[in-house]
Order: sequence, then structure tokens, then C-alpha cells
Amino acid sequence: MSSLRTIRIEQMVYNPRRRILVQAWTDFLSQPASFPNTDVDVLPHVADAALFEPFDDIIKAPADNVVDRDSFVPAFVALPNLARNWRRHVDQQLVAVIMAGYPKDYAPTGDIRQLATSVFVCNGCDQLLFWIDAVAHNCVFEFPKRPRGARTGNIPVETQVALNINCALGSTPWSPKFRSSTSLAIRVIRSCSPWLDPLTATLAEVDSMSASYCCTTCHPDGKTVMHWRKGVRSVCVIPCCF
Repeated sequence: MSSLRTIRIEQMVYNPRRRILVQAWTDFLSQPASFPNTDVDVLPHVADAALFEPFDDIIKAPADNVVDRDSFVPAFVALPNLARNWRRHVDQQLVAVIMAGYPKDYAPTGDIRQLATSVFVCNGCDQLLFWIDAVAHNCVFEFPKRPRGARTGNIPVETQVALNINCALGSTPWSPKFRSSTSLAIRVIRSCSPWLDPLTATLAEVDSMSASYCCTTCHPDGKTVMHWRKGVRSVCVIPCCF
């Protein structure tokens, strides 16, 4: 299949179907009772859903097939399992990011998602995030942009196709744009609770201790204290020693 034919099919056949899916997805989000129950804490973006096999098969059905909103109903029936699989895959990617911040010989016990040291920094906006916040963070999605100064003829076919797909869906699929901030969380936890092992402490354990933190850089009088979670998110934590 020639490059021009590939791009033309994407633009003339597949993208109109993706736009239909976007509308169906919007309806799903506004009236979830009309669709099967999906018991995940964060739903995938439509840009991810379009990659799920049942949805992708409908989008890429032969050109002479009529595809409308109702065509996607069977795919929505399969959505609960698809969303659970997507959520597990997201967690696997986040685990890889977090583990990069621990010592090489460290083996976490229990659910790593619940550890107080499972903290991320967004590479895009530098915001500090706990696990569930990272999953739903805005920066994991990007509106597709044409490379600066590039002419259509100089853009690889794969890039042009990706731009067309992502423009039709309004975003790129979910992608982790984080780095680990485990070392920062360890410092805050030790400052708040010297007797607690930060490598095994869970969010629930640290929360239950009502641990507080005072940044002596921005509040040298020591009179302003904050919850330990706010301490982790404090912009002063990164440059100071405490």
C-alpha cells in the first residue's frame, strides 16, 4: 500500500469513524448508566479506547461498511475488561518509573501503589503527584502538534498518520511523563517521623500518625507547619535541606 493511499484511508475512512467514537464516548461519560458498569478508578481516554481491539476493528472495517454510533455498542459491552486491562498496564508503567528511584537491591513489600514513597514528578509541569493523581494527570495526554518548520512532504508517513489519528481523537494515548521522587518523599517522611522506615511505610500509616512538616526555608520562624503530603508537594522541598 502506497504512503499516499495509507494517509488517504486514514483521513477519509478511519478518522470519520474515530470522530463518531468520540461522540459515543462523550455520551458514555455523560450517561454511564446506559453502559455496562466499569469498576475502575480512572477510565481511559478515548484516544486509548480507540486502540482497544473491539473499537479498532470497527474503525478499520472495510471502507464500504457503514459505521455509526450504534456500531460501537458491542465494543462498549466489552469495555469493563478492556478498562481493567488498560489500568493494569498503566500501573505497570508507573511501577517501572517508581522503581528507578529505589536502591537497586530494594524489593518492595505489599502493594507499591500504597507506599508513602511512591511519588512522581511530572516532566512537563514539575508537579509532585501521588499514584492516583499521576494516573489522571493532564500532562499524560498531549494534543498532537506538527513538527516546527516541517513541510508535509518531509514528515515521515508514520508521523503523519499518528498526527491524523490523534487530531481526530483530540489527544495522544496515555503515556507516563514522570520521574521518580522517591528520594524526596523519604526525606520528608524521615523529617516528620524519624522512627518510621520510609521504605516500608504506607500512605495510610503516615496519614494515621498526623505527621506534620515545617519548611525552615520559607518559614524560618518555625511557626508554619503543613501536612506531610503538602510537605512533599512543597516547592521549597526540592532545593532545601531540612
